[in-house]
Amino acid sequence: MASEQRGARTAAIRNYLAKHPSAGPKEIVDNLRQDGFDVSTSLVSAIKYGKMSKKAGKGLESNGPTKISGSEAIRRFLAENPDAGPKVIKEQLARKGIDVSAGLISFVKFNVKRNNYASLRAPRVQSAARRTASTQISFEQLVQVKQVADALGGVDHLRRALDMLSQLA
Repeated sequence: MASEQRGARTAAIRNYLAKHPSAGPKEIVDNLRQDGFDVSTSLVSAIKYGKMSKKAGKGLESNGPTKISGSEAIRRFLAENPDAGPKVIKEQLARKGIDVSAGLISFVKFNVKRNNYASLRAPRVQSAARRTASTQISFEQLVQVKQVADALGGVDHLRRALDMLSQLA
């Protein structure tokens, strides 16, 4: 086998598959052994059923219109009919040959609505924690507030009391 060119077995398998596309892996192995190629069933299976290379799949030749996913079909339908319910959407897509579940429809519809509302909503502006009064506070008033804070057990207790007072008003 050392004298064989690199890729000779793969080329032989591909040539055989071109002539006999419906042949199974064991049949291919047996016929190639008769032709002098020692190939394994796993190599034949990998070539026959394996993934196409990235370059091979990007050709311009297509066998028809590209299929869209069920989620994309639901999004397109919702763009035209935003008030349609899951049953209506399922029936209309089934007529087009697209089979989707009601759960997928509800999930996509919820996310479409959520994303639309999020983009329409104005960004939140963080407000100041406390607003100060426009009038000046005298030193005497400040001393009185300090006495009230001490009587309540500290500034934290005073803040809680003021918050509760603002809820009552």
